[in-house]
Amino acid sequence: MTYEQIKESNLLMLTPAQVAEALHIAPHAVRLMAADGSLPFPFIRSGNRTHIPRLGFVKWMEAAENNDDR
Repeated sequence: MTYEQIKESNLLMLTPAQVAEALHIAPHAVRLMAADGSLPFPFIRSGNRTHIPRLGFVKWMEAAENNDDR
Protein backbone atom coordinates (compact mmCIF):
# COMPACT_ATOMS: atom_id res chain seq x y z
CA MET A 1 0.00 0.00 0.00
CA THR A 2 1.13 3.51 -0.65
CA TYR A 3 1.05 6.07 2.13
CA GLU A 4 -1.91 7.77 0.42
CA GLN A 5 -3.81 4.46 0.35
CA ILE A 6 -3.03 3.90 4.02
CA LYS A 7 -4.30 7.40 4.93
CA GLU A 8 -7.55 6.83 3.03
CA SER A 9 -8.18 3.29 4.26
CA ASN A 10 -10.48 2.26 7.07
CA LEU A 11 -8.11 -0.40 8.42
CA LEU A 12 -7.46 -0.37 12.14
CA MET A 13 -4.17 -2.25 11.90
CA LEU A 14 -1.49 -2.50 9.24
CA THR A 15 0.86 -5.36 8.48
CA PRO A 16 4.64 -4.99 8.29
CA ALA A 17 4.33 -5.56 4.52
CA GLN A 18 1.92 -2.63 4.12
CA VAL A 19 4.10 -0.29 6.17
CA ALA A 20 7.25 -1.47 4.40
CA GLU A 21 5.76 -0.71 1.00
CA ALA A 22 4.86 2.83 2.11
CA LEU A 23 8.37 3.37 3.52
CA HIS A 24 10.15 1.66 0.61
CA ILE A 25 11.91 -0.84 2.85
CA ALA A 26 11.73 -4.62 3.27
CA PRO A 27 8.93 -6.10 5.40
CA HIS A 28 11.55 -8.10 7.27
CA ALA A 29 13.22 -4.83 8.31
CA VAL A 30 9.95 -3.66 9.88
CA ARG A 31 9.64 -6.96 11.75
CA LEU A 32 13.25 -6.80 12.97
CA MET A 33 12.86 -3.21 14.19
CA ALA A 34 9.68 -4.20 16.03
CA ALA A 35 11.46 -7.15 17.62
CA ASP A 36 14.23 -4.93 18.99
CA GLY A 37 11.87 -2.04 19.83
CA SER A 38 13.41 0.46 17.45
CA LEU A 39 10.37 1.27 15.32
CA PRO A 40 9.71 5.01 15.68
CA PHE A 41 5.93 4.59 15.50
CA PRO A 42 3.46 2.60 17.62
CA PHE A 43 3.31 -1.16 17.13
CA ILE A 44 1.95 -4.22 18.88
CA ARG A 45 3.81 -7.50 19.14
CA SER A 46 1.76 -10.62 19.81
CA GLY A 47 3.99 -13.65 19.86
CA ASN A 48 5.87 -13.49 16.60
CA ARG A 49 3.30 -11.24 14.91
CA THR A 50 3.61 -7.49 14.48
CA HIS A 51 0.67 -5.14 14.03
CA ILE A 52 0.90 -1.40 13.43
CA PRO A 53 -2.05 0.82 14.35
CA ARG A 54 -2.91 2.75 11.18
CA LEU A 55 -3.66 6.04 12.97
CA GLY A 56 -0.40 5.91 14.91
CA PHE A 57 1.56 5.29 11.72
CA VAL A 58 -0.24 8.13 9.89
CA LYS A 59 0.41 10.55 12.78
CA TRP A 60 4.09 9.60 12.77
CA MET A 61 4.31 10.10 9.00
CA GLU A 62 2.59 13.50 9.24
CA ALA A 63 4.99 14.59 11.96
CA ALA A 64 7.95 13.42 9.87
CA GLU A 65 6.61 15.32 6.86
CA ASN A 66 6.20 18.47 8.97
CA ASN A 67 9.79 18.18 10.22
CA ASP A 68 11.01 17.86 6.62
CA ASP A 69 9.24 21.10 5.69
CA ARG A 70 11.30 23.15 8.14
